[in-house]
Amino acid sequence: MNYSSFLFKSFLAISLAVGFIPNFGAIDKIAPQWLFLNLMGLVFLLIHLLNKSTDFNEILGNNIFRLLGIFLFWIACSYFYAINPIESLVVFSQYFSWILVFILFYFSLKSIVSPFYFISSLLSLYLFIEILLVLYPLISSDLAEGIQYRSNLYLGTASNINITAFSILYKIPFLVYFLYRSKMKAFLKLIIGLLIISSSFFIINTLLLTRSAIITTIFFSIIFILTGIYLRLIKKIAARFSLIFILSLLFSYGLNSFISTVYGTELSSSERIQTIVENFSEDPTKKDGSISQRLNFYTQAIDQIKENPIIGVGIGNWKIKSIDSDKDNIIGYRVPYHVHNDFLELATEIGLIGMTIYVLIIIFSIFPILKLLIKNFTIQFNDNEFVKAICILVFFSAFLVDSMLNFPIARPIEIIIFILTVSYISLSKDQEISY
Repeated sequence: MNYSSFLFKSFLAISLAVGFIPNFGAIDKIAPQWLFLNLMGLVFLLIHLLNKSTDFNEILGNNIFRLLGIFLFWIACSYFYAINPIESLVVFSQYFSWILVFILFYFSLKSIVSPFYFISSLLSLYLFIEILLVLYPLISSDLAEGIQYRSNLYLGTASNINITAFSILYKIPFLVYFLYRSKMKAFLKLIIGLLIISSSFFIINTLLLTRSAIITTIFFSIIFILTGIYLRLIKKIAARFSLIFILSLLFSYGLNSFISTVYGTELSSSERIQTIVENFSEDPTKKDGSISQRLNFYTQAIDQIKENPIIGVGIGNWKIKSIDSDKDNIIGYRVPYHVHNDFLELATEIGLIGMTIYVLIIIFSIFPILKLLIKNFTIQFNDNEFVKAICILVFFSAFLVDSMLNFPIARPIEIIIFILTVSYISLSKDQEISY
């Protein structure tokens, strides 16, 4: 490995480890994490500016990078009409790191042989560490006293159990690709896949019980089971996706059922899913407070968009505006910090134009993957391209679910994987994702 390649891989590995950055005494650990990403991006950019051999015209001509630039410019403009300009400046610095990290990822991936396999290997390693951090409090506790339901003991590297659930989910598609491409023996792949995926499902379905994540695990399993069957039966290619996910589902739900019987039904994932249906019941006692609160936020956000559809209230200012719109529902000092829907939040803060630019970034990223998948179905099949396309689309499905129900756009541990994936697609789409 030459020095240049090692340097690029080191920047990638360190940047993707943002979730492991301690809070350094900050109330919310995202503050040092955003600072860390900005510093990493600035150092990387400075090195490349000093290295005059780097051609920045290449990235400046990239459509996704241009959209990111327009998005950042539109966000910056909101400073001048924001309710609280200082808050807009703080949040702008977070979005500024997107551009810096995108540049870092773009040039780093370009310098690495088989970049998608490299990042898949890296994220698989981080997934394994994250699982250990979540499970350690459970393993080290006295199980005779029971398992604590949705406890902050199981936060792992995140600051919220819902973020922890989706942080784990985001990495599973990359693990699948890593196992598929790895040169390990088939039996070893099966054991590693079962160990990590079943542990992930157990964490989500039993310890964290995040409803949207539970549903997403089922979706993941269906897609990868069907992919494995397709490769095996239609293309005669050995793939153990189906077996790994079937066994992982059986193990995680079997264990969930056992624990629910031993420690009480409140730990049942099926009970958690049932609360979604019950929330639409006429009986007010069956309504779930969390779901009702989200629906209330959505209604308030839509009302605000109607009042100011073009420019919004200023980036980062929903939390301030919501104090007035949600004043009748605020309990104590608890105020609505996020809409729990990134698209609605962006629309309230930077208007429908700003939200549309963000949606276009996602569309421009997904479209070449769909094109690649269609090509593999209709023109020329390549198993590596096919599995890669499936894994990327599965990641985007989890990201979109998370974006519509939570706020990954505000959490470095989640958005960093989105920027990484978009950077990879942006770099390789001209080569039809052949990297």
